[in-house]
Amino acid sequence: MFYLIVSSNELTDDCFEELLYGIGHHIFLEYLDLSNNLLTDKSIGFMAPIFEQIPSLRYLNLSRNLIEGTEHFEKFLVNILTCLRLDELDLSMNKLNDSTIDPIISYIFKQDDLSLTKINLSLNEYSKKGFYRLFNAYYRCKNKENLKAILNPIPFHPIFLERLTEGKHTFDINLER
Repeated sequence: MFYLIVSSNELTDDCFEELLYGIGHHIFLEYLDLSNNLLTDKSIGFMAPIFEQIPSLRYLNLSRNLIEGTEHFEKFLVNILTCLRLDELDLSMNKLNDSTIDPIISYIFKQDDLSLTKINLSLNEYSKKGFYRLFNAYYRCKNKENLKAILNPIPFHPIFLERLTEGKHTFDINLER
């Protein structure tokens, strides 16, 4: 397994664009950790075409960056689904907002044949209504037996969620941020 860990380096979009040239040549790369940097939507725009060159990638960690999801996000998700057999995607602790919900629902939660087994969307900037839409879409997702979605902190009381799921599930949720 080939790992590339470039976390906690204050990596900017411009530096990342240069780094991508080298990443694209590692066709056996399976684990890419870009967490805790200064990457924005511009970086996920650069990243999308590179996925075609590294089809072996299984784990992508983009947590603790500055990604808002306002630009290139939909293309990024489409390329993940069409070029990769990604198992885990970590987008936690970014600045994702409600504008990313429709693409996540369409390209992740509504897919029948999805290799993704874990997506972490925790600690982003979703509104209460946005969290509700994400949770509801995940709960109704056909693939939820194989897909673990981490959505914390959910701004709802566990009893509300149990009612939403008609008592079929119980929840132990961290309500603190």
